[in-house]
Formats: sequence, C-alpha cells, structure tokens
Amino acid sequence: MYNFYFPPETEKRSAWRSAYEIKVAALEHEKRRYHLLQEYAALAKPQPTHRQGKQKNGWSALLELPLRFFANLLG
Repeated sequence: MYNFYFPPETEKRSAWRSAYEIKVAALEHEKRRYHLLQEYAALAKPQPTHRQGKQKNGWSALLELPLRFFANLLG
C-alpha cells in the first residue's frame, strides 16, 4: 500500500555501484547475517531441566542405564 503522507525517499546517487560499494554492502550484509544466526543459535540451545533426583556420575550411572531401559520396557 502506498503511503501518501510519507513518500519513500529516493536515492540521490547514480544507479551503478562501484565495486567497492558492492564489497562494503556485501560485508555489512554478511555481518548482519552472522549476528542473526548467533542470536537464533542462542535461542535454540537446550535449556537445563530439573530432574527428580540427583544426577549420578561415573560408572554407577552407566551401569544403571540398561536396568532403567529394561524396567521401562517391562512397564
């Protein structure tokens, strides 16, 4: 929709860009894209969850894993 009260500003330069202007615009675009990706990656990181008990470390947790698996299968 065209806004009659605030018409878009027209550029005051020629239509052709120099190689330097193209390179600077590409670098700025890449910078913005990188920052957006970092923001989205920060949002996608898994959040820590609260477990019902304390998490076991070491061999006891490794040995308990198959037992829990079979207990879940049996119901």
